[in-house]
Amino acid sequence: MITSKVTRVLIYYWHDFWQINGSQHTSSLTFFNSGPWVVLFILGCYLLFIKVYGPKIMKHREPFKLKKLLLLYNIVLVYLSAYVFVKGSLISRFGLDAWNCRKEIYDLNIFPFTQKYIHLTWIYYFSKLIELADTVFFVFRKKQRQINNLHIIHHTTVPISVWIGLKFSPNLLYSFFPWINAGIHSLMYTYYGLTALAPSLNINRWKKYLTLAQIGQFILAIVHSAYLIINPNCPFPISAAINTFANALLFLSLFLAYYRSSYKAIKGKINGPLDLI
Repeated sequence: MITSKVTRVLIYYWHDFWQINGSQHTSSLTFFNSGPWVVLFILGCYLLFIKVYGPKIMKHREPFKLKKLLLLYNIVLVYLSAYVFVKGSLISRFGLDAWNCRKEIYDLNIFPFTQKYIHLTWIYYFSKLIELADTVFFVFRKKQRQINNLHIIHHTTVPISVWIGLKFSPNLLYSFFPWINAGIHSLMYTYYGLTALAPSLNINRWKKYLTLAQIGQFILAIVHSAYLIINPNCPFPISAAINTFANALLFLSLFLAYYRSSYKAIKGKINGPLDLI
């Protein structure tokens, strides 16, 4: 009797809780038909590899070059990010609808682009899982200096944050940061691709401006989420807005610290590796 009751409770919190409380519009999507167990498993394997097994594997090996693989990888991510940004711009009128609290914008049963929006947001989420390969490539290339706290915090928290948003609040009000972040990432991976393709171009001077663009996106995300929190007419879960606000504030503080240490400490000289999000 007790065993049966415990089993029912486990099944409820493993699967039923998420289906009942999550959005019906995303409950059938890959990675979203239960709890966040798949993404947590992926992130667990990711952390074990980059912190334990990867460095052990590479300890007595020469770093891999991976030039062609990195070029292909960056091309794929430029395409995915640009696709999400351009399509998202058309759906949200270049982000303007993400500031609109009208019911038809929030209600997925009314808004005409519901399925297109959800499909686009899922692609954005999937790209966050692909980007875990950033760190894996650092391990294989023995660039441990670039696997800093900022890098690891980003790659482990963003997929979970996006999963929560898409699972419980898949609407255009939530879409603002994913949309603008996709635009920044299209620029970022274009930079990485050019660096891998033609290092002789010497485009390091653009690092500072990419960092400033990242800082700008977090400021906009903070302002937008604060707007959702304080606007009494906005039918948006305050917990989702607080989640976005807290994440954007965290990364803004980390990036400001990085910017000061890299570009202010020694004027004109980059002090440490660039780690973009």
